[in-house]
Amino acid sequence: MSAPATFDPVLAEVIGHELAAVSEEMAVVTWRTGRSPMLKSGDFATAVCDAGGQILVRGFAATFQLAVFSDLIVHLSDKYGASIRPGDAFLSNESSHSSTHLPDVVVAMPVFWEGELCAFCAAYSHHSDIGGRFPGGSSSEPTSSFEEGVVIPAVKVVDRGTVNREMLDLIAANVRASDEWVADLQSKLAGCRRGCAGTTALMERFGAPAVRAAGEHLLRRSEAVARAALQAVPDGSYRAEISVRDDSIRSPDEILLRLSLTVSGDELSADLSGCSAQVEGALNMPALMTRAAVYGAVKSVLAPYEMANSGFFAPLHVHAPPGSIVNPGQHAAVGGRAAVFFWTYDLVLKALAQALPGRVGVPGEATDMMHYAGPDRSGAPGAVVDIYCGGWGGRPDRDGIDGVAPLWYEVFGTIPVELIERQYPIVVDGFGFVPDSGGPGRHRGSVGVFRQWRFLDEGEVMIRNVRLKEEPGFAQGRPGALPRTTLRCAGELIDLPLRSTLQQKVHPGDVLLHATAGAGGHGPAFERPVELVLRDLKSGLVSPAAALADYGVALGSAGEVDHQHTQALRKSGRP
Repeated sequence: MSAPATFDPVLAEVIGHELAAVSEEMAVVTWRTGRSPMLKSGDFATAVCDAGGQILVRGFAATFQLAVFSDLIVHLSDKYGASIRPGDAFLSNESSHSSTHLPDVVVAMPVFWEGELCAFCAAYSHHSDIGGRFPGGSSSEPTSSFEEGVVIPAVKVVDRGTVNREMLDLIAANVRASDEWVADLQSKLAGCRRGCAGTTALMERFGAPAVRAAGEHLLRRSEAVARAALQAVPDGSYRAEISVRDDSIRSPDEILLRLSLTVSGDELSADLSGCSAQVEGALNMPALMTRAAVYGAVKSVLAPYEMANSGFFAPLHVHAPPGSIVNPGQHAAVGGRAAVFFWTYDLVLKALAQALPGRVGVPGEATDMMHYAGPDRSGAPGAVVDIYCGGWGGRPDRDGIDGVAPLWYEVFGTIPVELIERQYPIVVDGFGFVPDSGGPGRHRGSVGVFRQWRFLDEGEVMIRNVRLKEEPGFAQGRPGALPRTTLRCAGELIDLPLRSTLQQKVHPGDVLLHATAGAGGHGPAFERPVELVLRDLKSGLVSPAAALADYGVALGSAGEVDHQHTQALRKSGRP
């Protein structure tokens, strides 16, 4: 492909916005034609990449989700080379090069112009099942990938326009909720076809050299933004670590995650040497998701509103030692890697908070979830993921936001209750905030969020917890409450153990309640303005007892503030 004679920056901007629109159209098609509640809630991503796998533009995607696309396209080029043809489509969920765990299934389609491979359009989404020993493929308990489900090693699912029906039959025979699985796959294929058509139309209109030049311009611009943002961070090395025990895996030892974040000029290096070795359980995190955690965290702090593409990631370098929990070997179980991902993100925030005091908020609650496998409303095999978010930690200048996805999720939402109840024998009896669960501080952390499900049929349930131990807030802020799960079965209320994933059989009439963790606070709690404590009291987020114990705000018999008592309490520093 020949380069244009001159570079036209205005034309490059026009084409760049057109490419972004193509990727957004891919997202709209994927979302509107998708079937599973998980896809409908936003756990999917679309992007347009160049022929070498560099991400040019994203559609509906969180920054961390983009990591899967480049690795897959490079692998496709190595594996298939010149045998990639117009009308082909490739399918993969292999964690070594294209996925963060088996339920995340990626589709990629090549774009050709005048016989030359010019670009790829790609889409991925989380499927509600992938076969294997445990429904959903996200349990922490398997000890190898062979237990986790169907491994799809970058295969050609469409050959020059002809769908490989036998392959789809083979996959469908090995997954729960097979009709939904195939429907979600078809939605990604439809999204990629829309992307290929849109990209081809741009080359017809502007010429392939101009489109290529525009893509290179987008990469250069995003890299320049990232480097400028890094130059505003003081040079130095910033360290953070976390140790957690998880009874859902076989190891009796605590898991140690250790990060050294070094900023030098306009480059950033994240060194995860010193992390625990890979474990005999599914908490291991593939290297591409380790990179994704660093990319997403850094961007959410330094340049949250800028375009995310491969150019932005160029000055970010991640070292994850082979054989560690953040870069496990082949056939390691990785289905439950979400907890380690969230903890790694927390480490980056803690390190950046040292470098940029006053700019970084306390890590939020992340996302817990309930996975149900059993018959759907029609009696056919079904599976559904119910994901919902607690909110943000306290920020240097204001409270965390209650009941929203973390900043770095960018595109995720809570699955609507009506969508679950319409398709599955589940009634959501409760959904709301958990009082007194937000981390106390001058700026309060978000409170936890609970869901309560009543089951109308037999099934198997998995609960995912992210917070397994209290994590302090920033600047003397205090931790939020830990998550909790209860099961009411045959009139008995049972407190279930706190693990990263918890498997539980349910029967008609059983009621399960899960409350997410609260997020940590920022700053000393006794410095919180009294009027904000009163606001939280009126909203039901803080009880009178917590106002007294956590914030040193005393109330009179009529609920009014006892200013004299409050002043004395805050001066003494204790309730």
